[in-house]
Order: sequence, then structure tokens, then C-alpha cells
Amino acid sequence: MNEKKSGKKNIKRIFCTVMIVLQILLFVSCENDTAKRTNEISADTVAEIMLEAIGREDMEKLDNNDIEFTLGVSPAYYTEAAVYVCSSGASIDEFGVFKAAEGEKTRLTNSLSSYISSSQAGKFEWLNSYNPPEAEKLEDAYIDQYGDIVVYSFCGDDCAKEFGKRLKSAGIY
Repeated sequence: MNEKKSGKKNIKRIFCTVMIVLQILLFVSCENDTAKRTNEISADTVAEIMLEAIGREDMEKLDNNDIEFTLGVSPAYYTEAAVYVCSSGASIDEFGVFKAAEGEKTRLTNSLSSYISSSQAGKFEWLNSYNPPEAEKLEDAYIDQYGDIVVYSFCGDDCAKEFGKRLKSAGIY
């Protein structure tokens, strides 16, 4: 009788172990799937999704030569980039999509974080006294990663949420 209970316990342990291993494999598979999808998508494609989320007609793409000068991001950190700014000057709206070079995602993210911090320090006080809703966008600036894609934005919290929804519906993450 004791052997039957012991045998059932062993079967339960084996079953639980197998289930845990399967869950880990599924999780790793999903992570690899996201990386694979972002490896196959261009920065311009993600930028188009962001443009739709922002819904502005006056966004202008920066020339690749201007990215290092304007943002301080080394071209060695990325293989593709699409950076858009509001060309009318009526808004602080700005975003960038970068495809990180092999092994450079951390440096790219750190460079973009520095750019965001310096922009916030240099413009927030002035914007807050001149146009508070635009200052909120600067304050709500974000940076995010989707596989090897790194994105930053000064477009406000609602825009960031909309962008996330659109990326999900496009199957990017």
C-alpha cells in the first residue's frame, strides 16, 4: 500500500516537472519569436506605425546624417534609423525608431536615454511656462525595446499607449 502512494507521488512529481519544463520552453519560444519578428522588420515600417498612432501630418523625417548631430547617437550603435520631428514647430512631438547593431542595444538605449534627459533638462521649464500640454509630453517621454528595435518618443502618454496597441495588432510583439 505504501508503495502505491509512493508511486503516485513520483508520477505527480514527474508530471509537474514536465509541465514546468514545457512552460519554460514555451516562454523561451515566445521570446525568440519576438526577436525573430523584429529582426525581419525595418525601422521605417515601425516608424510608419508610429506616424499613424500620432496622427500628425506635419512630421518630417530627419536625414541620417543629422541623427548623430541632433541626438548624439553614434551610427555605430544602429543599422537602421527613422527619426521624425514636428516640422511646423507647433508641437514638441518627436520620435525615433532604431534597429540596434549587433551587441549595441545597451549603448544605443543609453545614448537615447541621455538625449531624453538633456532635452527634458533644457526645455521643460521654458515649455511649462509657454505651453504646459507640450511640457507634459516632454515629461512623459519614453524609451522602449522590442527585440532589436529601440524606440523613443516625446508624443505624450496617450500616443505611447496607442503605439503599443498598434504594434501588437501588427504582430510585432
